[in-house]
Amino acid sequence: AAPVNVVVEETDSGFLVDWESSVQYSEIGWREFMATRPVQPKVFRVIASKAKSGDGSAVLSLKHPQEEGEVIGRFDLRDPRFRSLVEQLDLCKWKDVPVILRLCYPGPAAEPDEVQIAGVEGKGWLILGDGTRGS
Repeated sequence: AAPVNVVVEETDSGFLVDWESSVQYSEIGWREFMATRPVQPKVFRVIASKAKSGDGSAVLSLKHPQEEGEVIGRFDLRDPRFRSLVEQLDLCKWKDVPVILRLCYPGPAAEPDEVQIAGVEGKGWLILGDGTRGS
């Protein structure tokens, strides 16, 4: 097999390998998410790019790194829970930013391609210890 780069974290109890990043782990499959439209947030590693903004909110185009399909995610720029997301987006000029987000559909009347960004996890595609977790 081809070599794989992994992130290793040293902790008091030993070394941890972040396999989730290398396999783009999500709580459910991307196609299943779009088909079942859950209203409870699910964790996804996605690629985010600016779609449009206005009225204090931001709109992102969200794509899975390996699966087909794109959704539009909304969040409130003024909400402090999303500060780490805005920082990550700013670093990459809001284009093709790898992020871990909690996503859900706002309800049955929502458009099939519109989701709510319910939270942010870690930095990039990493979640290291409890100190770097977002909302």
